[in-house]
Amino acid sequence: ALHQRIARVARDNICATLVYVDVNQLKAINDEYGHAAGDFALIEIASRLAGAIRSSDIAARIGGDEFGLLLDHMTADDAKAQIARFAHLLSEVPTEFEGRTIPLSACFGIATLEGNMNETDVLAAADRDMYRAKAAERRAA
Repeated sequence: ALHQRIARVARDNICATLVYVDVNQLKAINDEYGHAAGDFALIEIASRLAGAIRSSDIAARIGGDEFGLLLDHMTADDAKAQIARFAHLLSEVPTEFEGRTIPLSACFGIATLEGNMNETDVLAAADRDMYRAKAAERRAA
């Protein structure tokens, strides 16, 4: 899907953005609440992210505790506004599992798709931005 989206950006001169989502403290959730709770948390996150995007967009689990959102016709600035909404959906809406509230949060990275990029370039750019966000979050805490 990412390869096809990059080709569309080049061909149709449209904008699109990849948002990289890295779930915070998934190991701690597994350790404190159990692996069933960690699995539930991943399913809940996937559901919330998929429900928060348009039908033309794509939400996918990249692996482990990482997700990607391909957002059509969206600049990086537009995506930043959406990230605030995604963050709220994860952290402010309680997640209940077997009578316990599981804290959810994530860090986000953004990469604007450009026709001269390949999939590796886009993922690396979003990953770098996400690590900058994680570092800024640690400094603020």
